[in-house]
Amino acid sequence: ASIGIFAVCESGEEFWVQMIEIAYAKLNGCYGSLIGGAINEGIKEMTGYPMESLNPTDNPQLWQTPSKLFSELDRLRRKKCLMGCSIRTKNVAVEGDVLDAAKKKTGLIASHAYGLLDTLKLSDGTQLVLLRNPWGKSEWNGKFSDASHEFKQNAVEINKILASQQGSEFEEIKPDSDDGVFVMTVEDFSQYYNNVCI
Repeated sequence: ASIGIFAVCESGEEFWVQMIEIAYAKLNGCYGSLIGGAINEGIKEMTGYPMESLNPTDNPQLWQTPSKLFSELDRLRRKKCLMGCSIRTKNVAVEGDVLDAAKKKTGLIASHAYGLLDTLKLSDGTQLVLLRNPWGKSEWNGKFSDASHEFKQNAVEINKILASQQGSEFEEIKPDSDDGVFVMTVEDFSQYYNNVCI
């Protein structure tokens, strides 16, 4: 059983993540004082490092050209930068679910922080980003989602690239798993996400 509200550990025998969550909420007065999706403040307070932000308002050319955004994210990944991202109130339904153009749920959550774990480029040139929902569930359900035919057709290559980039930290992405870890194209990423914290 989880003792925190949001954070979970894969192992039921570990609870350090929940303890950090509770301590951080207490540091800020209560859970209600935490700003959803504002990963920059949390990282700054936990690490002491100042955070930078990439967003469409400050960097319109970067966000309007997904390949340029991918190049920048890939450059930051190679520098081993800690990155997170969020969706700030764009196409939001009542519960914070992000909707696509057809008003269908995408599996993404607005005003919620995600870890931006990696970038990868497939042999056919497809540029992907690897993301993690810290809740350990609720994932992107569009193109290249764990359940999609695009992912299933490319799963071996995706996992091979990630294994070579992540080394001992690599964890295989499995089809049809709802573990909070997912890939999406940089085009979809730039369409839905509008804040990257570095």
